[in-house]
Amino acid sequence: MSNIPRLFLILGALMVSCKSQATYCNWPQVMGPDSVCYSGANGACETTAECMPGDQLICDGGRCKCRNPVNMWYNSNDNTCTIKLGLPCIPDHATDKCGDKTVCLEDSSLASNTGYSCQCDAGFIMGTDGSYCHKGHLESCAPYECGSEMMTAGGRGLACIKGQCQCKNTPAQTWDDAKQLCGGLEGTECTFNSVNHLECHTGLTCVKQGQTADGICRNVPATTTAAPATTTTAALTTKPAATTRAATTKRPIGK
Repeated sequence: MSNIPRLFLILGALMVSCKSQATYCNWPQVMGPDSVCYSGANGACETTAECMPGDQLICDGGRCKCRNPVNMWYNSNDNTCTIKLGLPCIPDHATDKCGDKTVCLEDSSLASNTGYSCQCDAGFIMGTDGSYCHKGHLESCAPYECGSEMMTAGGRGLACIKGQCQCKNTPAQTWDDAKQLCGGLEGTECTFNSVNHLECHTGLTCVKQGQTADGICRNVPATTTAAPATTTTAALTTKPAATTRAATTKRPIGK
């Protein structure tokens, strides 16, 4: 009979353990490595223990935030705080790591004592807004791996076409190596608005049409302004007129 209470204690502990482990988490909570639901980035919290462990989140102002929000952001793909693209990093650091599709590479131009920064991995290019990396031109791809097709959302006009990142608006646009984006050819549409920004290829100018926000890519020759002719006037030296002093004759005294 003495073993029966012990058996109940063991069963009770197992029930508590099973209850604490979750099979799924209600959004915005995320599943932790111990199968327990935690608050992810910007999730409600009272203590840091309620935030997702191992991804450098702290409870600040009632919300789970990256401990260094200036240099890090939250990667929802793997629920971790990673160093922002282009910022200093330390190779093979235990906790401060670069984000998805980025690596810590040498950067001599960086004003940092580390000499390294998070840069796009091979085969990837930086989005125009500098916030993320996506597959580059002619790289093999799956849908949505070539970045946003809208340049205002950080994309470069690429789309995954037949398994390769190509310009979405082909043949109106071709890849521009100088600008690292899809540029419009002569006679094609370009825009000045921020909704669907279309740039012209290098060497072409977007010529505005009337009062609209649209334009046409044109080959506008560079205007040269002739420098005004300069005349050099030789300095004329005029000798001052000679002054003649009238001769004075002394008269003898007393005469």
